[in-house]
Amino acid sequence: MISRRQALGLGLGAAAVPLLGRAAAAVVPAASGPVEWSVARRGVLVDVGRKYFTIEWLQRLVRYGAELGLNELHLHFSENECVRIASERHPEINDGRQYSRAEIAGLIGFAADLGVAIVPEFDMPGHMGAVLRAHPEFQLPNRFGSTLPTALDITAEGALQLAENLLDDYAEVFPESTHWNLGFDEFLGAVSIEGLYSNLDDRARQLYGPAATQHDLSTGVANRLAHRLQTHGYIVSVWNDGMLRGPVVQLSPDIVVHYWTHSLPGQVPVRQFLDAGHALVNFNDRQLYYVLGNSLVYPHPTAASILDSGWAPGHFSPMLPVSAPGPIPLELAGPQNLDGPPYPDRLAGAVFSIWCDTPSAQTEDEVFRDIAEPLAAFALRCRDPRFSGTTADVADVARAAARP
Repeated sequence: MISRRQALGLGLGAAAVPLLGRAAAAVVPAASGPVEWSVARRGVLVDVGRKYFTIEWLQRLVRYGAELGLNELHLHFSENECVRIASERHPEINDGRQYSRAEIAGLIGFAADLGVAIVPEFDMPGHMGAVLRAHPEFQLPNRFGSTLPTALDITAEGALQLAENLLDDYAEVFPESTHWNLGFDEFLGAVSIEGLYSNLDDRARQLYGPAATQHDLSTGVANRLAHRLQTHGYIVSVWNDGMLRGPVVQLSPDIVVHYWTHSLPGQVPVRQFLDAGHALVNFNDRQLYYVLGNSLVYPHPTAASILDSGWAPGHFSPMLPVSAPGPIPLELAGPQNLDGPPYPDRLAGAVFSIWCDTPSAQTEDEVFRDIAEPLAAFALRCRDPRFSGTTADVADVARAAARP
């Protein structure tokens, strides 16, 4: 078993997790030298867009993560259900239980004191149902005239201006954040809509020429909105599943890619993003997704599942054979692992995610109870990808990190 002293980073065992933030100065001797991690960014994502978590719970998670050595909280604050932070410029979208700007400012300050950065995520152009209920005129139409109530009409300039106005509005909420995730997941990547939404192809050809497709249009919009955020000083990221699929428009290489899955049709492998010059953050959906109410598709990760799988920050979601339009040949299916440590410079980090597909499936206390040990195992592997301790060792670390 690992002692509390080892768990707090004072021992020499491979399982030791040195503290960061204020606790480090008080507990870790100066002679121990700087903490070395296999990846620079280590985070946990919380889907507050679907499920309201109290500020106190978020602070508890930040404190726990900081004790484990995590240094980011990704706040997925918009979804079809709710935009969880109140908008000042567009109060018409304010509906449901929301955080005030003062509450978010308090959370940002609390996290900063512990060495944890907040990474905001306003998901667009998909997952925008909460915004589009107030703006049905900007719902994405198909060629038959009906609309998709959760997707923004990226063929319409007014819709894109609304998106930019929202980004400008919420950029004021996160003045100390350096990173921002734009989303762009499950928009063109989840299902084949090439025929149903041929209007997207029409607009792409208008803008980019006869060879362009709807994927070029989506990429162009991602570049435009990323540039808008960059004027506010952010490093911008997008999810991987809709990217590098257009033949004409290239995703700006300074956009970071959050790689979560290769199980949907038509997506490209990790190496292709590296070859295109993108930094990557590993959100492996097979190992690091804790999904409320959807455990058949995403079995809840445990300390044992993370350790036994051999997951490490360089192990991305595997390439799985999938259906048309982009089946992966069986000879190409398999793991997507980057060698290391040390890892390539463009492997920026890894993030454990808490998604709330069925918000009522668990209380926030039940969520914390169930993610505590797998989050500790995740942190241990971020520190030492070759960590070979037991689940009992992980439990010791989790208990030490949770103590006041």
